[in-house]
Amino acid sequence: MVLRHQVVARCAAARDYEEPDSLASLVSDLYLSAVDPASAAEALILGDCGSLEAVVRELVAQGGYQVVGPVTSRASLLGGAGAQRGIEAAVAAGLDRARGTPDPSPQAPGLGAATYALAHFSSRSGSASLAGADALNALYGNATPGFGLYTFVLLSAGSGTQGAAQQARSRELLRVIETYVPGEGTGAPGPEVHAFLVAVHPERADLPLGDQTGPELSDPMRRQLALELRGAGLGPLARRLETRPGPFLVSSSEPRLLPGGAGSARLVVDLSGIGNEYLYAVVDAFDRPVPPGPAVGLDAIRERLLMLPVAPDGAGAVRDDWVFRVGQPASPRVAR
Repeated sequence: MVLRHQVVARCAAARDYEEPDSLASLVSDLYLSAVDPASAAEALILGDCGSLEAVVRELVAQGGYQVVGPVTSRASLLGGAGAQRGIEAAVAAGLDRARGTPDPSPQAPGLGAATYALAHFSSRSGSASLAGADALNALYGNATPGFGLYTFVLLSAGSGTQGAAQQARSRELLRVIETYVPGEGTGAPGPEVHAFLVAVHPERADLPLGDQTGPELSDPMRRQLALELRGAGLGPLARRLETRPGPFLVSSSEPRLLPGGAGSARLVVDLSGIGNEYLYAVVDAFDRPVPPGPAVGLDAIRERLLMLPVAPDGAGAVRDDWVFRVGQPASPRVAR
């Protein structure tokens, strides 16, 4: 019952704000939250989140063959005998989309049958090292352990003029990370080493980083992080993650995006209004030796970012409302 009320509220808000692709976003969130497919189908159909056929199609497209049974069973129960033909057509359309997902590539050695990969960029590596997983929530929860700080790059889907500007900013950020962060070495982690992490399609490993990734790999986890922040009483920051175009940088001493416990320290950086000319300086603020202590490392990055002469909204005085420190208390002394 709680799930149904939450879904009803979410779908009503999406209609009020005319949110594009709200059904796809909600299905992603439900799967990431480990809601079983039958319960998800029931909540979406009864919550008026789309037609019965649209709900079935999206659940199957994102869930694949394994969800067909529970989704069709619940949809048939709710729709009755007259809905069966439409359900069958929706299942076929959903499976067509699921089959269109790129297959894991044999060109990414060591990843086995991994569907996704997390590229690690650090000053200790001559190129990105990859860690694979079959689900996005598993991917973002299992970065290579041993680094001092991790910064996840989260992209979000945009549209129109805003979308074009956002894509240009995201591609430039990724170009700077790919070009200037890797140094010389074996790629081995160390407590003094910072790593940028970007989710990629492993079969695209030979392409530029901007072509290896996309919002489809990070947008669901960005929304999941927003849910976690809202649950921790950080509604304004959650709303920023949900509504602003990004990209966003989320730093932690933990090898995972989502907090591992109450009070886990995070640094959230909103690059929505930062000009491309400042992105090298932003990346450089992260790509420094990590001082001892996770709070000290995060606070050092925050201080360096706030010293940059940028006006995030393109006009007026330099502002500090694009860098957010959450979780553990700030360290009394910040190492620069």
